[in-house]
Amino acid sequence: MPFRWDSALILYGVVCCFFQEVKVVKTIGCFVCTSFNHNNPDCEDNFNNTDNKFYKEECWAGRRDRLGLFPGTECVKMIANDEKSGFSLTVRDCVVDNGGTNEETELGRQSHCGWMREIEYNGRRMRGCILSCSTDACNMGVSLLFSWKYTLFAILFLSAANNDVIATLCGI
Repeated sequence: MPFRWDSALILYGVVCCFFQEVKVVKTIGCFVCTSFNHNNPDCEDNFNNTDNKFYKEECWAGRRDRLGLFPGTECVKMIANDEKSGFSLTVRDCVVDNGGTNEETELGRQSHCGWMREIEYNGRRMRGCILSCSTDACNMGVSLLFSWKYTLFAILFLSAANNDVIATLCGI
């Protein structure tokens, strides 16, 4: 039986798809809490403590122009102060990257301390820090990995398909 390349390519595609490594889908784990004027000191303490009562192993957040909640992609911590009145605000939560083209529209891509553009909260103009991260407690993501070891196996298998026995077994 002559070797047929069209059948071999189809078989190769099927084998490669079969041997993809699929990793478990999990949203990012973040601390979720708010502290107004230091009324919740635990929220302001120890960012990387997964035993903290504010830690959510799976954090979900809204997306711009979409309904519902989506798996968080980054954790954020915002600390803002009104220097005139002494009012302070600490917010920890997760955000979803909306695929915007710059960091001005994506809170999770901003991470800087010191000067922050003023924000307004209940009529107060405040400045502070925005910190973001993307690993659990800071957090975890999902991936479909292409595995070279299985691809090599598929290539070797198809190379051997030139052998009449394997070609017959595979129906090519």
